[in-house]
Amino acid sequence: MCPPPPTKPYILYNNGDSIPLTIAECTINFNHFISNHPRDIIEFDQLVPKLPPIHISNETFVIPLLALQVTILPNSGICIGITYRHVVDGLTSIHFMKFMGLNLSVARTCLEKFLPYYDRDVIKDTNGVEAVLLDEYFRMRSSWKDFILDVDEVHYFVFPADCRDRLEYPVPKTYFGNCLALCVSEAKKSELVATNGVAVAATAIDKAISKLQSGPLKGAERWISDLMNLLKLGRMCTVTGSPSLGFYETDFGWGSPKKVEMVNQQTKNISLSECGDEKGGIEVGLMQTKSAMDTFSSIFEQSLNFLN
Repeated sequence: MCPPPPTKPYILYNNGDSIPLTIAECTINFNHFISNHPRDIIEFDQLVPKLPPIHISNETFVIPLLALQVTILPNSGICIGITYRHVVDGLTSIHFMKFMGLNLSVARTCLEKFLPYYDRDVIKDTNGVEAVLLDEYFRMRSSWKDFILDVDEVHYFVFPADCRDRLEYPVPKTYFGNCLALCVSEAKKSELVATNGVAVAATAIDKAISKLQSGPLKGAERWISDLMNLLKLGRMCTVTGSPSLGFYETDFGWGSPKKVEMVNQQTKNISLSECGDEKGGIEVGLMQTKSAMDTFSSIFEQSLNFLN
């Protein structure tokens, strides 16, 4: 807990508090991880637990300190992963692991040897270092809000809407130029990552679309400034393309294209098009870092299996 000055940061435990534990499976061979040859560090991402997000309550930064993960590897072996904030050093972490191991062992011997010792008075501050470090800490703390993504922060999903059939006057389908409205949907992160997050997102998008009925160009004078503000926030995902554009209907004389890709270097951009080989289908394009894409693919595949 990191309350406002002049209160010092402290570790809070309430009766019944627990540590997040993740049970996971990994498809990479056990021997691959324990070997001494070079390995891609990204492969280890799936073994490392994620700490719960930092949030703010009554001007106090609530910072989770520890997360555990047990990953089952194919055929043989498990991996125990630990993620912790630097409220402890490496030796303390190892002692904690040994203490927990002894608690779970049959013999439960030598517990006293690794029992955590919490008395802060054992460290003597003879040179007034604490006061100096606290002053530095309070100065640094004032900028934390700029870097912490609170679960109650609003995230935005921005997409274009074709206005050719939505204006009060006719616009030909073949109009050459931009005839788009800017649609912005929004929802809190805490709601999006909850169990019904998909429904929350769908409702937010539907609400943004329904605003087109009151005039697709309403508020157009603010579109650029609004978009610039969203870009500064960095909590925006955009969409390009549409399944209704008919990408696969293009024919240069040698038939329809086998594959259409909309290449975009932005990692927070999604592309949409109709499916090339299945009527009524939709192709979704997404660019992410390899680790993020692997995580997305895994979650997406699990979701499909759940639906089946």
